[in-house]
Amino acid sequence: MQSMFFDENTIEFELDFKKKFLINAKNNVPFYNKEIEKNDIHIEKISSVNEINYFIESLPIIEKQYVIRNKEKFLSKFWKQKPYTLNTTSGSTGDPLIFHLNNESWAFRHAAQFYCLSKYGINIGEPYGYFFGQHWRKDKKRYTDIKDLIFNRIRVSAFNISDQTVVSYFAQLKRSRITHIIGYPSAISDFCNLISKKKDLQELGIKGIVTTSEPLFDYQRETIEKAFKAPCINIYGAVEAGIVAFEIPDHGLIQNRLGVHVKEVDNEIIATDIHNYSFPLINFRTGDYFEPGEKEGEYSQIFGRSGKKIELKTGRTINANVFSYIFKTLSSSFPVAKYRFYLSPEKGSFRCEVVMIDVPSNIEDFQLALRNEFVQAIGNDIPLEISLVEEIPYLANAKHRDIVEL
Repeated sequence: MQSMFFDENTIEFELDFKKKFLINAKNNVPFYNKEIEKNDIHIEKISSVNEINYFIESLPIIEKQYVIRNKEKFLSKFWKQKPYTLNTTSGSTGDPLIFHLNNESWAFRHAAQFYCLSKYGINIGEPYGYFFGQHWRKDKKRYTDIKDLIFNRIRVSAFNISDQTVVSYFAQLKRSRITHIIGYPSAISDFCNLISKKKDLQELGIKGIVTTSEPLFDYQRETIEKAFKAPCINIYGAVEAGIVAFEIPDHGLIQNRLGVHVKEVDNEIIATDIHNYSFPLINFRTGDYFEPGEKEGEYSQIFGRSGKKIELKTGRTINANVFSYIFKTLSSSFPVAKYRFYLSPEKGSFRCEVVMIDVPSNIEDFQLALRNEFVQAIGNDIPLEISLVEEIPYLANAKHRDIVEL
């Protein structure tokens, strides 16, 4: 597949990146040592991008649940020799994964974003508004406050956008002289709708609005661009794979070939971060689907999780992304394999089903921790039932969701 990175110079880089990545996986990662040996091929002798792409796509597609239960098979035996961070997936599909991500991968992910933003006149280090979640625990909030300061950004909590808060947020954004916005399209469009009769968002004079972590729908794009008089910049990525595609002027979503290899199966994105040597995930099933663009190498739309509002019978609304934040904390302390919340609108109550990799001896501690996180996130006026189960079925569209309305 061609992309904005596809020319004579980048072909050489792409081939080199992929060869080194595969050689590392073969030599140092138990799962791929066996799988690559089966093919009886000398990676060093591969001489074309088409050939190495064919080889990558011949390897098995892997599912998140398999990785969660077999993490030791994917961890490089030399992972300690490369600086890394422990990365946690959003858990919006109900099965959070914690894995090692080396710094080279982080660098390439940010480089792709900086390249994309540069096309809109946005420079590295410029102040911006950050429309994402904000954890309710003081220690977590203190940590994000420090990060926000370092990254020169003003956080607008997607969990706290209301008629009572938007004017204060607007004042903070204006005072900080932000040049762009990054965040959930659902949160940004909600902000636009609530502030429209009180303030003129064009006063902020921003260059663009980067939407990420959720699909950007046409009605959201229309709302946001009309309010700010600035373009939406759609960036699609997956925590396990990095930035897969991004939007630039006069194009659709362009595949990021120098960072990610994409295998397309029935319009599903099967992705590989070709720079994560510490924990390689080759042909990782994202569960996200795309519509082809008008030109080769472009997508017109990518469909992933959506942070739409959940309305309770009391009239209160909750951003759907809040549930993944509950388990981001818990999954680092307890062996959670999968979870799903069920909302009963009539009863105004939730039931949470949880699958554990191994049921711990301190299961009461887990249930108490889950209940405490739920109360801090949702409130103590909404009943929660907790059930440990052996399996949680996929939905009709084969997508696993972390919140379902009954």
